[in-house]
Amino acid sequence: MNLYITSQLVKLVGITPRQIHYWDKTGLVKPAFSPSAKGALKYYSFINLVECRAIKSMLEQGISVQTVRKTLNFLREHYP
Repeated sequence: MNLYITSQLVKLVGITPRQIHYWDKTGLVKPAFSPSAKGALKYYSFINLVECRAIKSMLEQGISVQTVRKTLNFLREHYP
């Protein structure tokens, strides 16, 4: 499994570290592996990378965060 640290993920997706931290904090995207130690590196999977690209694309098209969240929840539930 390919894992990406936050700095790699933000470069690949084209978002800011602040955005990914906010998405993590609000539950929009959860890292594949997140150590319990404060300040420890978080690791994101390829699926997380695809989710982030989809989120970014939907938000850029003017889709609300609530709709993005519902869409991701649907996809996660029906296409695990």
